Amino acid sequence: MNRTEPDLADRHDAEAGDPLATVHKALRRFMFDTLVRVGALDVTDRLDLERTVNLVQRLLGVLGEAAPEIQSTLLALRHGGASQRRAHAAQLYRELSLRVTAQLLRIERLEAERAERLAGAALRQWRRAQFGKLGDDELQDALHWMGLALNPSELASLLDDLRASGAAARFDTALATLERQVEPARWAGVLHTLAAGATRTAESPLALAA
Repeated sequence: MNRTEPDLADRHDAEAGDPLATVHKALRRFMFDTLVRVGALDVTDRLDLERTVNLVQRLLGVLGEAAPEIQSTLLALRHGGASQRRAHAAQLYRELSLRVTAQLLRIERLEAERAERLAGAALRQWRRAQFGKLGDDELQDALHWMGLALNPSELASLLDDLRASGAAARFDTALATLERQVEPARWAGVLHTLAAGATRTAESPLALAA
């Protein structure tokens, strides 16, 4: 069948943006927030120090990097003497800044390379497969940063992918998690986009034929 209009899936992808880029947008938010947190660390506040160290370790885990120099600095910051904490915190900020800069360049290359190999539906299928591999805790962590970083159309696309990639319970959990986190005005935009997408899909003759 000849069509002059792109199909609904392609139009939805165009509205929501590159699925890989939305994942990286959340990762950038995670890196930037962590870097800001390190820069603003009050080394006299033990609770702030522990939370900041834990956040950096979580980020390194997400990045999949051992980063022995940063781990060494974290250890010194957590267990070193009070008189050395400011110096350790400043060192951590410099080391993490370099790491974040390198990661920004890396994910830019990944996006460009992925765009050459995959596009449209294939790219969304890849992202759905990645979500299906996440454990429950990993998914919650990802949802936290995506809820902060993505716009309503991207969040709606994310929920579509979760619904398509796993059990209904995971979609329901994601929906509830994001509803608690996202500001009411933005959340209304997410629901509007989800509802509009569901209506268009239901009306699509291609969807009915499937």
